[in-house]
Amino acid sequence: MNNNLTFGDIPPEFTRYDQARVVILPVPYEQTTSYLKGTKKGPQAIIKAAEQIELFDEKLKSEPYQMGIHILPFIPTTTNPVVFLNQLEDEVLHHLAKHKLMVMLGGEHTITLGGVKAAKRVFPDLGVVQIDAHADLRNSYQNNPYSHAAVMRRIFDEEVPIFQFGIRSLSREEYEFIKEKKINTLFQHELSKKSLKSFLTQLPENIYLTIDLDGFDPAVVPGVGNPEPGGLSWEVADHILEQISSRSRIRAFDIVELRPLPEEARSEITAARLLYRILGYVARDQKFLRLEA
Repeated sequence: MNNNLTFGDIPPEFTRYDQARVVILPVPYEQTTSYLKGTKKGPQAIIKAAEQIELFDEKLKSEPYQMGIHILPFIPTTTNPVVFLNQLEDEVLHHLAKHKLMVMLGGEHTITLGGVKAAKRVFPDLGVVQIDAHADLRNSYQNNPYSHAAVMRRIFDEEVPIFQFGIRSLSREEYEFIKEKKINTLFQHELSKKSLKSFLTQLPENIYLTIDLDGFDPAVVPGVGNPEPGGLSWEVADHILEQISSRSRIRAFDIVELRPLPEEARSEITAARLLYRILGYVARDQKFLRLEA
């Protein structure tokens, strides 16, 4: 697969598809954004910001790019969500079947449904870990069952267990649904060392991780479509991700809902560092070495 996109300034020999353990798919899908527009520009902004981050991880004392990181061409989007999500599912499945760690960069949160459906076909016991400000459990929003505000409800419909961190904005309907269906939700105001430890013990072995960047405090990541006061600091989010990786196997993940701001790179730099840190944890905990030639 010939492609000029790279993650930062990594050596060319670590970008080849056949050698890479990690495949990144940019998904500039934006059809149901309900407040601030611009998430379709998120994938490009993250890839551009990666040029500015160091390839040596000071915490892990390693260079995660040595797993091999290949960036695919931007996937074409369509206005029909069912058609597009089916296409996205097939694309993700193709790479998962080749034993790649699949990473999607959004775009709006709706794209997670395609990724989860693909991952479940490979890992039937899959669970979904969601870091987010919003529950995204509405049955429909603005008369659209495929709205970004309904994505976790559609994932629930696929009979995939959901584990939510950092939720601090939801409707009464969603709150009642969480209680009725016993969704594993750790609200932001409940987050503590004790509650986190208890929550993490419930995670299944194989997980799909979805990170909506509005799960962070807006002071850390201001460039999102639906900002909410409060949220995770970099240090708390990093601790949660490290604990997740040490307990479960991250089979695929996405980072979504970045809305780049003019003359303000804080959000995309954080997203790029977040992606690279997760790769570092996977490399360490899942021993993701490069494939042999």
